Amino acid sequence: MSNPSFEDLARTPDGWISVARRLHAAAHTLWQAADFERPPTRDPAYRPRAVPEAVKDGAFVAIGLAGLALENLAKALLICRDPSLVTNSHGLSKRLTKHTLLKLVTATSIQLYPEEEAFLFRAEGFVIWSSRYPVPRGPVPPPVEQTMGISDDFEVFDAIYNRLLSALRGA
Repeated sequence: MSNPSFEDLARTPDGWISVARRLHAAAHTLWQAADFERPPTRDPAYRPRAVPEAVKDGAFVAIGLAGLALENLAKALLICRDPSLVTNSHGLSKRLTKHTLLKLVTATSIQLYPEEEAFLFRAEGFVIWSSRYPVPRGPVPPPVEQTMGISDDFEVFDAIYNRLLSALRGA
Protein backbone atom coordinates (compact mmCIF):
# COMPACT_ATOMS: atom_id res chain seq x y z
CA MET A 1 0.00 0.00 0.00
CA SER A 2 1.37 3.41 -0.93
CA ASN A 3 1.63 6.47 1.26
CA PRO A 4 -1.25 8.93 0.98
CA SER A 5 -0.58 11.87 -1.30
CA PHE A 6 -0.60 15.49 -0.26
CA GLU A 7 -3.93 15.88 -2.00
CA ASP A 8 -5.46 12.95 -0.08
CA LEU A 9 -4.30 14.37 3.24
CA ALA A 10 -5.20 17.97 2.38
CA ARG A 11 -8.84 17.01 1.74
CA THR A 12 -9.42 16.09 5.39
CA PRO A 13 -9.27 18.58 8.26
CA ASP A 14 -7.29 16.34 10.63
CA GLY A 15 -3.82 17.22 9.34
CA TRP A 16 -4.60 20.95 9.17
CA ILE A 17 -6.02 20.88 12.70
CA SER A 18 -3.04 18.93 14.04
CA VAL A 19 -0.60 21.50 12.65
CA ALA A 20 -2.79 24.35 13.92
CA ARG A 21 -2.83 22.87 17.45
CA ARG A 22 0.98 22.64 17.54
CA LEU A 23 1.33 26.21 16.27
CA HIS A 24 -1.29 27.39 18.79
CA ALA A 25 0.57 25.73 21.67
CA ALA A 26 3.92 27.18 20.56
CA ALA A 27 2.43 30.67 20.17
CA HIS A 28 0.96 30.45 23.67
CA THR A 29 4.27 29.35 25.15
CA LEU A 30 6.10 32.27 23.57
CA TRP A 31 3.35 34.75 24.44
CA GLN A 32 3.42 33.69 28.08
CA ALA A 33 7.18 34.18 28.17
CA ALA A 34 6.79 37.59 26.55
CA ASP A 35 3.76 38.73 28.57
CA PHE A 36 5.82 41.59 29.90
CA GLU A 37 3.75 44.72 29.45
CA ARG A 38 0.28 43.63 30.43
CA PRO A 39 -0.37 45.31 33.78
CA PRO A 40 -1.27 42.94 36.63
CA THR A 41 -3.72 45.60 37.84
CA ARG A 42 -5.49 48.61 36.39
CA ASP A 43 -3.29 50.86 38.51
CA PRO A 44 -2.28 53.82 36.27
CA ALA A 45 1.00 54.08 38.21
CA TYR A 46 2.07 50.59 37.00
CA ARG A 47 5.24 50.63 34.89
CA PRO A 48 6.40 47.59 32.91
CA ARG A 49 9.78 46.12 33.73
CA ALA A 50 12.68 46.26 31.30
CA VAL A 51 12.36 43.65 28.59
CA PRO A 52 15.25 41.65 27.17
CA GLU A 53 15.47 41.64 23.36
CA ALA A 54 15.08 37.84 23.31
CA VAL A 55 11.66 38.21 24.94
CA LYS A 56 10.60 40.77 22.33
CA ASP A 57 11.84 38.36 19.66
CA GLY A 58 9.68 35.64 21.18
CA ALA A 59 6.63 37.88 20.98
CA PHE A 60 7.46 38.64 17.36
CA VAL A 61 7.59 34.92 16.56
CA ALA A 62 4.43 34.22 18.60
CA ILE A 63 2.35 36.51 16.40
CA GLY A 64 3.65 34.74 13.29
CA LEU A 65 2.87 31.32 14.77
CA ALA A 66 -0.60 32.51 15.76
CA GLY A 67 -1.19 33.66 12.19
CA LEU A 68 -0.05 30.31 10.79
CA ALA A 69 -2.34 28.45 13.21
CA LEU A 70 -5.31 30.52 12.05
CA GLU A 71 -4.31 30.07 8.41
CA ASN A 72 -4.32 26.28 8.82
CA LEU A 73 -7.76 26.28 10.45
CA ALA A 74 -9.20 28.64 7.83
CA LYS A 75 -7.88 26.46 4.99
CA ALA A 76 -9.26 23.32 6.66
CA LEU A 77 -12.69 24.91 6.99
CA LEU A 78 -12.72 26.20 3.41
CA ILE A 79 -11.69 22.76 2.09
CA CYS A 80 -14.36 21.02 4.22
CA ARG A 81 -16.97 23.29 2.68
CA ASP A 82 -15.56 23.02 -0.85
CA PRO A 83 -13.44 19.90 -1.47
CA SER A 84 -12.80 21.06 -5.06
CA LEU A 85 -10.22 23.45 -3.57
CA VAL A 86 -7.89 20.41 -3.63
CA THR A 87 -7.38 18.61 -6.93
CA ASN A 88 -5.20 15.66 -7.90
CA SER A 89 -3.71 17.56 -10.82
CA HIS A 90 -2.97 20.93 -9.17
CA GLY A 91 -2.92 20.32 -5.42
CA LEU A 92 -4.26 23.36 -3.61
CA SER A 93 -6.35 25.92 -5.41
CA LYS A 94 -4.54 29.22 -6.01
CA ARG A 95 -7.04 30.75 -3.52
CA LEU A 96 -5.29 28.75 -0.79
CA THR A 97 -1.65 29.19 -1.77
CA LYS A 98 -1.30 32.77 -0.54
CA HIS A 99 -0.87 33.76 3.08
CA THR A 100 -3.53 36.46 2.94
CA LEU A 101 -4.79 35.70 6.42
CA LEU A 102 -7.51 38.32 6.61
CA LYS A 103 -8.99 37.21 3.25
CA LEU A 104 -8.78 33.53 4.18
CA VAL A 105 -10.50 33.93 7.53
CA THR A 106 -13.09 36.31 6.10
CA ALA A 107 -13.86 33.72 3.39
CA THR A 108 -14.85 31.23 6.12
CA SER A 109 -17.78 33.55 7.02
CA ILE A 110 -17.13 33.30 10.75
CA GLN A 111 -18.05 36.44 12.62
CA LEU A 112 -15.14 38.85 13.00
CA TYR A 113 -15.04 41.93 15.20
CA PRO A 114 -12.99 45.02 14.31
CA GLU A 115 -10.23 44.20 16.81
CA GLU A 116 -10.02 40.69 15.31
CA GLU A 117 -9.71 42.07 11.78
CA ALA A 118 -6.94 44.39 13.02
CA PHE A 119 -5.13 41.45 14.63
CA LEU A 120 -5.45 39.37 11.44
CA PHE A 121 -3.93 42.22 9.44
CA ARG A 122 -0.97 42.46 11.85
CA ALA A 123 -0.51 38.69 11.99
CA GLU A 124 -0.65 38.49 8.19
CA GLY A 125 2.30 40.86 7.98
CA PHE A 126 4.32 38.63 10.28
CA VAL A 127 3.35 35.47 8.36
CA ILE A 128 4.03 36.94 4.94
CA TRP A 129 7.38 38.60 5.50
CA SER A 130 8.89 38.45 8.98
CA SER A 131 10.32 34.96 8.76
CA ARG A 132 11.24 35.15 5.08
CA TYR A 133 12.52 38.63 4.26
CA PRO A 134 14.69 41.18 6.05
CA VAL A 135 12.19 43.96 5.28
CA PRO A 136 8.48 44.03 4.46
CA ARG A 137 7.39 43.87 0.83
CA GLY A 138 4.06 45.64 1.28
CA PRO A 139 1.78 47.19 3.91
CA VAL A 140 3.39 46.80 7.31
CA PRO A 141 1.87 46.20 10.73
CA PRO A 142 3.26 48.27 13.60
CA PRO A 143 6.37 46.76 15.21
CA VAL A 144 5.57 44.12 17.80
CA GLU A 145 6.81 46.37 20.60
CA GLN A 146 4.03 48.83 19.73
CA THR A 147 1.26 46.22 19.63
CA MET A 148 2.07 44.12 22.69
CA GLY A 149 0.66 45.30 25.97
CA ILE A 150 -1.59 47.90 24.39
CA SER A 151 -3.88 45.32 22.80
CA ASP A 152 -5.39 42.01 23.76
CA ASP A 153 -3.82 40.05 20.92
CA PHE A 154 -3.45 36.92 23.05
CA GLU A 155 -7.18 36.84 23.80
CA VAL A 156 -8.18 37.96 20.30
CA PHE A 157 -6.08 35.14 18.79
CA ASP A 158 -7.76 32.58 21.04
CA ALA A 159 -11.23 33.88 20.21
CA ILE A 160 -10.67 33.55 16.44
CA TYR A 161 -8.94 30.18 16.88
CA ASN A 162 -11.80 28.76 18.96
CA ARG A 163 -14.44 30.14 16.60
CA LEU A 164 -12.70 28.48 13.62
CA LEU A 165 -12.40 25.18 15.52
CA SER A 166 -16.08 25.33 16.42
CA ALA A 167 -17.02 25.98 12.79
CA LEU A 168 -14.89 23.00 11.75
CA ARG A 169 -16.74 20.75 14.18
CA GLY A 170 -19.98 21.81 12.52
CA ALA A 171 -18.67 21.42 8.94
